[in-house]
Amino acid sequence: MAVTLQQLDTDLSSHGMLYTTCLELTASGAAVDTCETDFVAMTTGYSHHQRHLPQVVVGECKAAGREITPDDADHLAKIADALPRRRVSAFIVFAKTGGFSDAEIDACARAQARWHERVILLSKDELEPYDIFERHPGADRMMKAQGLEGLAHFTTQRFPRLRPEGFRNVGG
Repeated sequence: MAVTLQQLDTDLSSHGMLYTTCLELTASGAAVDTCETDFVAMTTGYSHHQRHLPQVVVGECKAAGREITPDDADHLAKIADALPRRRVSAFIVFAKTGGFSDAEIDACARAQARWHERVILLSKDELEPYDIFERHPGADRMMKAQGLEGLAHFTTQRFPRLRPEGFRNVGG
């Protein structure tokens, strides 16, 4: 988890970031089961759709050999869905010190929003180097400058199965 927060802080350094770790989240009125999250972070930054909103990230981190499950994805999706869209832009980070299996990518796809990219996957290829994009020389420079929104778009480009469902259904 520490390396994930360090990478997010490095990538978002121009935006600033506040975070807290190891939370048990309970709802007061939202359809969210009590669940744990490894971290919650808040930042400002680029947002194509809603420039003025703070950004909230909920995250799950796993060591190599441990697995992101559909339950992990469903819980974090419910948390992100419960945040008021007119007040914050919500993102979900799944981070692993190893690689993601096909089953994990499918599980993470469950947390994607219907019409916009909000899921960010960070594997050892993004967590080990200083620059998240160092091992991805083809990554667009604009993506690098777009903070969380750019990371979510990069994730969708890297893992096409994470493309938002609404866009898959309109013929693309």
